[in-house]
Amino acid sequence: VGLLFAVAPTGQAQAAAVVNNETELRAALAGSETTIELGASFTLAATVDVNRSVAIDGKDFTITGPAKGTEAWEGHGLVVTANNVSISNLTITGSGRSNLVFYNVTGGSATYVILSNAAHAGMIVNSSTVTISNVTTTNNAWGGINVDKGSGLDTEPQLTVSNVTTHTSPGAITPAIWVDKGNAAWVSADGLYTVVPGTPLV
Repeated sequence: VGLLFAVAPTGQAQAAAVVNNETELRAALAGSETTIELGASFTLAATVDVNRSVAIDGKDFTITGPAKGTEAWEGHGLVVTANNVSISNLTITGSGRSNLVFYNVTGGSATYVILSNAAHAGMIVNSSTVTISNVTTTNNAWGGINVDKGSGLDTEPQLTVSNVTTHTSPGAITPAIWVDKGNAAWVSADGLYTVVPGTPLV
């Protein structure tokens, strides 16, 4: 009788971690899954640090950001501190500071993301390389996206806008994308925006 040997499968896709609340999101970030998917909308009690390479797929759910704290970082929604993090199909709203921050990283991306009603900016790109596509910013007090060097950092940021991005400011007129102290070349938008001089926000 001959022997039959089955070949062990290789290269199988790893299942995504599905999260339904802040506790599960933090646990997933402490794990090893390459993709995290939202299974429900939820509110953050505190800023979440995305500190490893991962793809976060919001599945069109909403994260409501935390209230502003006493420390400078308290009150942001998601703060990305690892390279090669992608955020997609997600709404982040109502943060006490800014909704989404990329801090001193490369390979960041945001696709089909809505950033709204933040007390500061919709998104901050601090000394990071980030590409965005189909991002909507609306009703954020400071404006849509701030691109600058982070405090104490020397790396020049680079934001690339690769597709349509929408910005609205129902109250006072605010910028879609702005640089406080730096170079307009830090933003590559393929002619999607008009660069105008302005007074930096403080």
